Amino acid sequence: MDKKIQKRKSPKPIYILAGLAVVGYLLYNMLESSAGAVELEKSKLTLSKVFVGEFKDFVPLRGVVKPKETVFLDALEGGNVKAVLVHDGAYVEKGQALLSFNNTPLILNTMARDTAIVEQSNQLRTTLLNLDQETLSLREAILNTSYRITQLKQDIKRIEPLLDSSAVAKSKFEDAEKELAYNKNKLVLQQERLDLHNKLSAIQAKQIHSSIELLEQNRNQLQQARDSLVVRAPVGGFLTGFDITVGESKTSGERLGQIDVLGEQSSNYKIVAEVDEFYLSKVKKGQQGEALINNQSYILGVDKIYTQVKNNKFTVDLTFLGDAPSSVSNGQSIALDLTFQHKQNVLLLERGSFYDDTGGNWAFVVDESGTYATKQELKVGAINTQYIEVLNGLNAGQQVVISKYTNLSDRERINFKL
Repeated sequence: MDKKIQKRKSPKPIYILAGLAVVGYLLYNMLESSAGAVELEKSKLTLSKVFVGEFKDFVPLRGVVKPKETVFLDALEGGNVKAVLVHDGAYVEKGQALLSFNNTPLILNTMARDTAIVEQSNQLRTTLLNLDQETLSLREAILNTSYRITQLKQDIKRIEPLLDSSAVAKSKFEDAEKELAYNKNKLVLQQERLDLHNKLSAIQAKQIHSSIELLEQNRNQLQQARDSLVVRAPVGGFLTGFDITVGESKTSGERLGQIDVLGEQSSNYKIVAEVDEFYLSKVKKGQQGEALINNQSYILGVDKIYTQVKNNKFTVDLTFLGDAPSSVSNGQSIALDLTFQHKQNVLLLERGSFYDDTGGNWAFVVDESGTYATKQELKVGAINTQYIEVLNGLNAGQQVVISKYTNLSDRERINFKL
């Protein structure tokens, strides 16, 4: 018996179209995947627009306000604290008494030495007086001899005409001539003795005056030692670290405190900041920075560089250039930027996490349609903590994906899920 063959029904066109769409979608995704594309939600990405602006290559620092000049106070002789005349933190004037010591052994010792010095000085002055008296004696002897020579010449002149008349004995005339010759020779010796005495006494007097001067200096030092029992401010400023009580014993050379030479003018201050050793070769004296104090910007200049590295950092001193803040406080913490470069009209891109992944060698640039971004090679210049200088590969107004490029290094395109 023959079976009746039933005809298969043809599929409806709508199902055919749906199947083709599914196949096409799958093929599209396969092709896109094979071409290095990925689909991401645009709202979860960070985009930034390229712009032209001002670029500063800088390093942010945290500095501390300190006095430009600090003078340390040490006990010169020490002793027991007799009185504390000012307190820690007070402003003191130059020469103002700060505290006094009681040091009986020092006083007795300096008094005994002072007495001995006075005795030595008196002996030296007596020696000078004796030298002067001997000089006078020699001059007096020369004067007498000269006078005697004059008398003898007059006698000889008066006697000589009377020799022929036998009114005067010839022997008297001869005796006068002999005495005249003797006194002339005597005068020569006396003059030589005076000359020698003057030379020797000049040398001796110079030595004596030097000794007396040295003794006077020693006396002054002894007086200074006694005066040091009252400690005075060598400069004007704020007294700090001066934690001293009455009765406390201080040894010679012991630190008593310090005076910070400060004032109402900010020129008396400096800012001390620590910088990473990476920048040691880049930081130069005179290099400028900028600090924001009380919502106002101030220019700073590097004054000193301490090249010793400690804990991977070195220290710099900065001072205010031009206008300075009306008031800053010792120990105040200040944020500042130390500038290395300053450029105008530079093509800039915000520095995002993408830079850590690409080093600025490439980035995903958003198409004008805003529906996708493609990988594009870049050439960058200077970089700071906020921006990247773009040398080539981008134009102002273009948008760039700057968020982190996790698992995107082998992709060429990002399709945005809108």
